[in-house]
Amino acid sequence: ETGLLQAWPSAGPKRVWLSRDIGIGYSAPVVAGGKIFIMGTKDGKEQLFAKEAKGGKTLWTAPLGGILSNNWGDGPRGAATVDGAKVYALGAKGGLICANVGDGKVNWRVEMVKDLGGKVPGWGYTESVLVDGDYVICTPGGKRGTLAAIDKKTGEIIWRSGDWTDGAQYASVVQAELNGQRQFIQLTQKTLAGVSARDGSVLWRNAWSGRTAVIPTPIVRKNEVYISSGYGAGCRKITIGDAHKVTEDYSNKNIKNHHGGVLLLDGHLYGYSDGRGWTCQNLKSGDVVWDSKKLGKGCVFYADNRLYCLAESSGTVALAGAGLLATGDAVNADWGAGLFVLARFLDHFDGELERQKDMTSRLGYYLDYVSGALSYAALFLCMGIGFIDSPLGPWAIFLGAAGAASAVVSMFTNLGIDKQLDLDEDAEHDAVGYPGFAGFELEDGIYLLAPITWAGFLMPFFVAAGIGAGVYCLWTCWTLLRLRRG
Repeated sequence: ETGLLQAWPSAGPKRVWLSRDIGIGYSAPVVAGGKIFIMGTKDGKEQLFAKEAKGGKTLWTAPLGGILSNNWGDGPRGAATVDGAKVYALGAKGGLICANVGDGKVNWRVEMVKDLGGKVPGWGYTESVLVDGDYVICTPGGKRGTLAAIDKKTGEIIWRSGDWTDGAQYASVVQAELNGQRQFIQLTQKTLAGVSARDGSVLWRNAWSGRTAVIPTPIVRKNEVYISSGYGAGCRKITIGDAHKVTEDYSNKNIKNHHGGVLLLDGHLYGYSDGRGWTCQNLKSGDVVWDSKKLGKGCVFYADNRLYCLAESSGTVALAGAGLLATGDAVNADWGAGLFVLARFLDHFDGELERQKDMTSRLGYYLDYVSGALSYAALFLCMGIGFIDSPLGPWAIFLGAAGAASAVVSMFTNLGIDKQLDLDEDAEHDAVGYPGFAGFELEDGIYLLAPITWAGFLMPFFVAAGIGAGVYCLWTCWTLLRLRRG
């Protein structure tokens, strides 16, 4: 999603519509093709609802099975999965259906207990089933195999993970390709494992000491897998090497995510940790970047440069920035950008006062150039470091170093340009090494850093500024050569 509000009014965003006809449950909405798909209850059954996204009108319902009842809330748990003209949904008691997106007609039904030999977990089946190619991948658990692959068109069982028979927990399966091997990764109370997409055989496994309930879905990046669970279990990152060798990178309690999930963004993990509160964790090192208890326990997701956090007890939704600088911390990024702009403004203002009062000196002239060049070089290097775990990857360091080098080289060329034009300390204007337009110099663009960072567009600014610094450096070199040649 793009074009979303980057800041909310004090009363929150305007409510477009409200639906009261889906009963009870914990299902998350899924939006596809102008429709919202969500599970709830109606007529004494768990149901899959299809609603108009714009107005909220219910278009159709499809029955999933009986309503799960327990002391922590009744009704369905997971989210539906849309695949083209079909939608797949799993009820809390294990009824898995394939229905038409258009009219809700049920094409097939598979029961996790009766047909697949599974056992309903204490809080019900909660996963959002995975559609991968021609298969629907789900986690019935039990002696026939923890995972099952089902033909998405017919409902026929294709394979079971017979050499992995843990009971089902509450996480969802994720697809990955590690070391050239397509596989499905799932987490249970006892095991984190990857099974072959071809036949369900276990490729690798790693023991996990889950307690009571294991809920968050594994996160995969390249050949790394990150997991977390609550009740004091903590978190872990492993690397899958050649021949499916598992290396444990770290295992700590910096994030103990009960439920609500953890998301990965630009090399950092965001989620709620029992005891600590909302936490940002560095994926590579496992260290905590920041934590906060300003909002209660809940879930988090990301869209259009912002984090959306939903508190489970109060229903409060909070919007948070997700920009990064060298620390990888959005708060530090916002403060850093503001302070840098303030420092450059004070430097420019101080220099202008000196010129107005005829208090300039040759030493001040050189110090002004050197301090400016070094501050810009430091800015580029810090942003490059901050974005190393972003989609820019190693290019972030290259771009930061190139921007820093360009800033330093431009300092020398601008000094040369000043010398050629015989600009001395008594000049009534700045060095002509800065091109301008309508009374503004190129350097004045630095004042946009703070609002751009606060709006969540620091990465595009960094890329544009890094390229622009190189172009400007070439321009000053060309200008100096032209002046020297007369």
